[in-house]
Amino acid sequence: MARKRTILDCYTDEPAGLGVPPFLGVWPRYVAGRYRDEPAYLSIDDVRLANWKGRIRAATVDPPTGKTRIDLLNTTGTVEQTAEVLKQSDQLIVILGVQTPGKYLSAVPGTPAEVTKLLRRFKFRKVLAGPVVSCGTQLRGGARAEQADGTSFDELRDVDFDSYEELQPIALKGARILGQLPAKANRVVEIETGRGCPRLEGCSFCTEPVKNPLQWRNAPEIIEEVDSFMQLGAQAFRLGKQSCIFSYEGGDIGKLEQMLSGLAGLRPEVLHIDNVNPCMVNEERTKLFVKYLTPGSTAAMGIESFDPKVARLNNLN
Repeated sequence: MARKRTILDCYTDEPAGLGVPPFLGVWPRYVAGRYRDEPAYLSIDDVRLANWKGRIRAATVDPPTGKTRIDLLNTTGTVEQTAEVLKQSDQLIVILGVQTPGKYLSAVPGTPAEVTKLLRRFKFRKVLAGPVVSCGTQLRGGARAEQADGTSFDELRDVDFDSYEELQPIALKGARILGQLPAKANRVVEIETGRGCPRLEGCSFCTEPVKNPLQWRNAPEIIEEVDSFMQLGAQAFRLGKQSCIFSYEGGDIGKLEQMLSGLAGLRPEVLHIDNVNPCMVNEERTKLFVKYLTPGSTAAMGIESFDPKVARLNNLN
């Protein structure tokens, strides 16, 4: 039976959460987990290649013979397969939103204007979801955020949940879309550990305090999701979707060790972390991360400037 619902992953990048390849973000998974039947999964690269077929000679050309097309590098299937999925779809859910513009080495996130152009000829129902709906998107640093355009989509959908207890079955069920990615993808799975910001006033550049109240996900739920992904073949994980991993459960050493030791006990090949507030870094917490993380992990401090005036004006941490 044809699948009628399709997710189009345009790769999200938030201050607290990365879904640009090689990372697999949470939003396509959370959307997929809300449905009984598994939606089809396409990347923005799939749709780009299907649209440009005949106008390019090769999807990717690697040095020394040419330049790698990173905007077409992360396809999940052939042009013919993509065309068939789109033909069978009666609803396309577009996951989109970049809020921390950067230099991407192996992918190019999609924009509302690009997606609108690529999908113009299709008659299925178009739903826009992801960070773009809550806070907008922008690929250029320092530029005003581009807001979600309701005129080009049939629905704007804010993918949200009230508690991690509500999210858990959705997150576990949504893990299944990993099976639609080719083995060559080698994705690092982003795992949510918390949301919101523990600071009384967040940094001026960060959207996390605006979007969510502070909430931490308990260790057994985090471990259960990683275990479900490992059963599907994933071996690389990053503890993300929080403004400061050192602040997990208020920086409680016992709860931090419960989470980290449980994850390390699953023996993933890669277990790394993301954002850290420098004010929360101390020897005791650092020793835990050194003990349980795999080699190569770094703590992103987010020190945008050492100029005291700049730090004061932007409430930097």
